[in-house]
Amino acid sequence: MKKICTILLLTFSIGTQANALGDFWNFSTEKTVSVPGDRKIVPQSYQLVQLDVPAFQLFQSFIPTEVSGANTTVFLPTPDGNEMAFGIFEAPMMEQPLANKYAQIKTYTAISKTDARVIAKIDFTVFGFHAAVFNGHQTYYIDPYSNMTNEWYVVYYKNDYFKNLNQAMHCQQGEDEEIALKDLIRMEQNSLPSIAYKTSGDTLRNYRLALACTEEYSAAVGGTTPTKASVLSAMVTSMNRCNGVFEKEFSMHANLVGKNDTLIYLPGSGDPYTNNSGSAMLGQNQTTVDARIGSANYDYGHVFSTGGGGIASLACVCSSSKAQGVTGSSNPVGDPFDIDYVVHEMGHQFGGSHTFNSVTGSCSGNRSSTSAYEIGSATTIMGYAGICATDDIQPHSDDYYHVRSLEQMTGNSVKACASITNSGNTPPVLTSISKSYIIPYKTPFELTATATDANNDPLTYCWEQYNRGGNGGAWNAPTTVAPTLRSFSPDTSGTRVFPQYKELIKNTESYLGEILPDTARILKFRCTVRDMHNGHGAFYTSIDTTKLDVRKTSGLFRVTSQNTVGQTWDGYSTQTITWNVAGTNAAPVAASNVTIYLSVDSGKTWPHVLAASTANDGSETIGVPNVAATWARVKVKGADNVFFDLNDNWIKINKIVSPNGLTDNEETSFQVYPNPSTGVFTIELPSALQQAHVEIVNSVGANVYQTDMNAVTTIHTQALAKGVYFVKVKAADSKLMVKKVVVE
Repeated sequence: MKKICTILLLTFSIGTQANALGDFWNFSTEKTVSVPGDRKIVPQSYQLVQLDVPAFQLFQSFIPTEVSGANTTVFLPTPDGNEMAFGIFEAPMMEQPLANKYAQIKTYTAISKTDARVIAKIDFTVFGFHAAVFNGHQTYYIDPYSNMTNEWYVVYYKNDYFKNLNQAMHCQQGEDEEIALKDLIRMEQNSLPSIAYKTSGDTLRNYRLALACTEEYSAAVGGTTPTKASVLSAMVTSMNRCNGVFEKEFSMHANLVGKNDTLIYLPGSGDPYTNNSGSAMLGQNQTTVDARIGSANYDYGHVFSTGGGGIASLACVCSSSKAQGVTGSSNPVGDPFDIDYVVHEMGHQFGGSHTFNSVTGSCSGNRSSTSAYEIGSATTIMGYAGICATDDIQPHSDDYYHVRSLEQMTGNSVKACASITNSGNTPPVLTSISKSYIIPYKTPFELTATATDANNDPLTYCWEQYNRGGNGGAWNAPTTVAPTLRSFSPDTSGTRVFPQYKELIKNTESYLGEILPDTARILKFRCTVRDMHNGHGAFYTSIDTTKLDVRKTSGLFRVTSQNTVGQTWDGYSTQTITWNVAGTNAAPVAASNVTIYLSVDSGKTWPHVLAASTANDGSETIGVPNVAATWARVKVKGADNVFFDLNDNWIKINKIVSPNGLTDNEETSFQVYPNPSTGVFTIELPSALQQAHVEIVNSVGANVYQTDMNAVTTIHTQALAKGVYFVKVKAADSKLMVKKVVVE
């Protein structure tokens, strides 16, 4: 075990805010520790850490109560054995009477010091410390090692903790006839608009939540001898994490009502619920919450059970059926409960329908024909990830909502009873993506969006397919209408590649969750841009779409060169790239030109343009940049289009030290075009220069051409052999400028 640090308290001054550096963690190299209690959460992989509990409890008294004071630093361990620094502030989620009664239960928000998109929701309760760190596909958790220790913790990535697959949850908000009819009635009663706002987040919506539980839930989460404080602690941990999702997705926050402990039923106390029947509990909870809390004193209600299922009235928040929400699981703790189940069922209460297209396993009878925009059992919150047998794309839901859900859950009806405050955030603005392209079938493509943000907040983008239909066919069934491309967590890049580069560089064209069309069809896509501002998120989602008209061409558009193992290039050399045009240079695709790119970092970036716009004729000779690379790839893309292909194998590039000692330099601001060329170059000086001396030098340093020129001149060098040359430009009052050119 290594000692990282203990709390370091700096100078305190009476009447001024105290500053503290909060680092309380010891890292262990072991995977087990001898402590009493049951292990409720056992991830497949985790980091074991020890918390200096007295130091953290002392630190709590110096945590500010406002986001403006979030310069107080706390360090959180990561699953890979490192630490992240966060600015922390108190973020209450209990109304004051309840908070006063259970003062030992505290909740906090923490914002990464290095990336404002990364948010942690922290609580300290009778069960100790808990944290959920929301970081896209890198989301991770900190939870007690057992239910009887507040000293030892496991730190683990979301993807390393799996739900109990022997217990498949069944959510009863679906599309069978009886429930579909009820849903339509509720939507009409609550005036849920067919198209909601395309932006959200300029205000913070606060809701009063009445959260009840059954005796069985109390027994499952309350420890050896459950008390209202221990059961409330478990509820707070779950809802604090749910608030993390609500806050980052659409700036919404739920507060437990002041008399919420009257809805906690301890073992043996007798409760009004049928624990194993979610449908029965809908009405039971409505009656119970209205009686104990009073209809005027809460905005929506929910009940936790161990019944292994969920059910909720659609868009019932603020209505007479606002307490009709149920979530049950035999192990009602951790990410599988909070994210896969609770924010899913509460999502129904805020108007969100199921987004999966599957009808197998637990998906059977629950598909929403009006919202089935996700392939298979789906991957976002309103899907059924991991419980629909052969249609499962992944075992858990990712912690964000599909664009369809965002639309549904921010409608007017569910805003009616919220307490609204100014969030201080201006939602980002997405540039229109209303574009259409014709592309060849079974060919990768990429879509790009751009956005601006008035607050200069960090932005993320989420491209999602927006086709529905197919009557719930299998995820890999041939289709011309159903969704075939999954959603991925929002990313800092506005460009999404279909399928992902990590699959393409393995020469995988289609795989679980991403299937390129093998026949003619129309693909539609929407993009959502999100920001984060002081721990709360805003979004702007496109109402328009990008449309791809996929055509069955005469063959497959494919790069045909550099496809064998052992490709090696030298810098400054010339190479020939070939590809199968497959009729894409003629109608209907009509991509007369292509652009050729080079990546030197395994396809992460494509900074080198080998040919900006050359004829789509199947062959091009290019000049190789003088860079060292082990994992280089070539991309040939339709110019002014979105389709492309990569060569099949890695290319090694040897960086050459030129005998003439010349390379492109930073001062090079003149233009040479076209480049590459067949021997006719146009040289254009920067506006500040009117005259200069020009020399052309070959790769071994020999001067092959020189002249004096004015602002623009054309040089004919057809007599030069094919190869790499350097154009040297020197004016009387300027530095030497050098640019590499290629003669074909």
